[in-house]
Amino acid sequence: MHEEDPTRHYTCMRAAAEAGVAPRVWYTNIEDKISITDFVGPEPLQISDALVRLPVLLRTLHTLPPFGRAPFNTSCTFLINKGPALDGFPEVSGCEHTAKS
Repeated sequence: MHEEDPTRHYTCMRAAAEAGVAPRVWYTNIEDKISITDFVGPEPLQISDALVRLPVLLRTLHTLPPFGRAPFNTSCTFLINKGPALDGFPEVSGCEHTAKS
């Protein structure tokens, strides 16, 4: 989560949890930016199971009202994660953490 108000984030977490596609949310505090959810442990998913379970999960997720727009810069995220691997990739203004070659 970034510097913005976590209200949207926590609202989306609760909606997904209530739909059964995310961990249960036990507690959130917007002012302190705290959330407590069920623990999700690693659980390998076989491809055969994924082919059955993921379409059901996506159908369930798509029945929810649309989540509000996120203040998320995908270009910045790309540069942070992939940009350093590219030779001479230019900096992008507006990114908090611009990748450097």
